[in-house]
Amino acid sequence: MTFSALLVGLVDFCRRNALFVVLAGVLLVLFSGWYAAGHLGITTETDEMFAASLPWRQRAEMFKRLFPQFQDLLVAVVDAKEPEEADATTAALAKALAGDHEHFLSVRRPDASPFLAQEGLLYLDTAQLESLTERMIDAQPFLGELAKDPSVIALSMPIDYWDYLGWKDTLADARFSARQKAYSRMRGDRDVYTPQVVVNGSIHVVGSDRAGIEGAIDDTTKTGSAMSVPVTMSIIGKQINVSVAASRAPSAAHGEIWICSVSKAVPIAIGRGENSGREITYHNVVRNLLKVGDWNGSSGSWSVPLENISSEGVDAAVVYVQDGSHDRPGPMLGAAYTSLH
Repeated sequence: MTFSALLVGLVDFCRRNALFVVLAGVLLVLFSGWYAAGHLGITTETDEMFAASLPWRQRAEMFKRLFPQFQDLLVAVVDAKEPEEADATTAALAKALAGDHEHFLSVRRPDASPFLAQEGLLYLDTAQLESLTERMIDAQPFLGELAKDPSVIALSMPIDYWDYLGWKDTLADARFSARQKAYSRMRGDRDVYTPQVVVNGSIHVVGSDRAGIEGAIDDTTKTGSAMSVPVTMSIIGKQINVSVAASRAPSAAHGEIWICSVSKAVPIAIGRGENSGREITYHNVVRNLLKVGDWNGSSGSWSVPLENISSEGVDAAVVYVQDGSHDRPGPMLGAAYTSLH
């Protein structure tokens, strides 16, 4: 029998027994669906695609039995420009998820443990940690040398964004961290690090780079409006009198006047790590900032009550005129320094 004849016979059989063929087809489809539902499936669990006899599969199963709390686990990683932003975002996310009891049995932050708060810097690479501590230690003696130069006003504004890692700086102030980030925004970069020196509000340099700092001082004072406005400060009775001359550069026609409470030298003992037992002296540490007024490019005078800047350990004051604003700082236009006693 030829294939054509066989095909003709099959068609003729289906025609003469149409009802039987349709019922048989329906039953076959139902049986196929039932069998597939019970014996076939799709999984996205890649581990299940490998034989359970493999050694690594056996270890994985043992881990599941020993640590059931790590099963059905979702991990969220928060990335941000600044540590504080990441920390605040993570805290808000954890709070929101913890309130959703329908979908989440528990929520925890591995980075918020007391151990990490105390020893967080240990998780930096050894080379990175050593480099960081050495730069910070080396920067202060050089700042002390600059502070002795009558032609330079060098200020130390300790930042607080290392505090969340357990390295709490007792002199740090959140306003100084915000100021450093404001400089970064105005430059249009993300260069926020420690120790960092911002020279005349324009150029940033690693705080231990002596040649770089000296070069930045020369570069910023030779061109532009940086330090072009004469500023004087005197103490009369219980007042500090501030005088700002008129601008001598067209580009320096507005800004803000601020006065800083300063501690000339603050010794800090290092309590932990390879530098434990050493003492660092911070020079010209800013303890407080107070806005004196706005400057429009014309000469003017202002008075500040001495009690507004005096506090324990404060023995000097610095007044400066800066282009822009506190949140959008520009070049430093002028400054003056005086001892209080």
